Amino acid sequence: FIILQTLNITMKKIFFLLLLTVNLSNTFSQSKKGDAFGLKAGINLSNIKASDGTTSQSTSNATNFNIGVYGTFSLNKTLLLQPEFFINGEGGTDDGTTFNLTYINLPILLKYNVKNTGLSFIGGPQLGFLMSAKINEDGDVTDVKSQFKTTQLSGILGVQYTSQSGFGIDFRNQFSLSKVFTQTISGTQYSLRSNLISFGVFYRIK
Repeated sequence: FIILQTLNITMKKIFFLLLLTVNLSNTFSQSKKGDAFGLKAGINLSNIKASDGTTSQSTSNATNFNIGVYGTFSLNKTLLLQPEFFINGEGGTDDGTTFNLTYINLPILLKYNVKNTGLSFIGGPQLGFLMSAKINEDGDVTDVKSQFKTTQLSGILGVQYTSQSGFGIDFRNQFSLSKVFTQTISGTQYSLRSNLISFGVFYRIK
């Protein structure tokens, strides 16, 4: 029953954000130049940063993936709104232990196009919904989703290049603005944050 309740709350949040994205896109639908939809996929190099409030340490990078869709909606000649919806693999490795986290991410980005270059700069907030969390210790896999927070707030900064054919490349940094895990032991709070850099490709569908 608790699991069904949690799933229901998560789906309501996702539906609300999708509805917000649709409403935003309708608001700017009068400006057609630059409006488009597309597909995106890429590779993530991610790590987990652990902290006890005074010191912190990051795991080694783990290689993960991302895949999803995006839209662009013109605000003016150079500035666009770029909402996205994609599945994102995150985590890190440390001394034979691998953290594997999977999120559904919903960023709402501002995109600035550099005129006549195909180059763009992107930035904005991202809300992630945890789909799975597992720890692999030398082949022994444990499901730890119940111990992690159900949502994650992140910031996105990146750069893109779009060719005239619609194919493009994407490089971005995702930095955590919230903790994905917290636990207090003997008065000391231990926490984890998830960060990554991503290299991707996309195809713009006009």
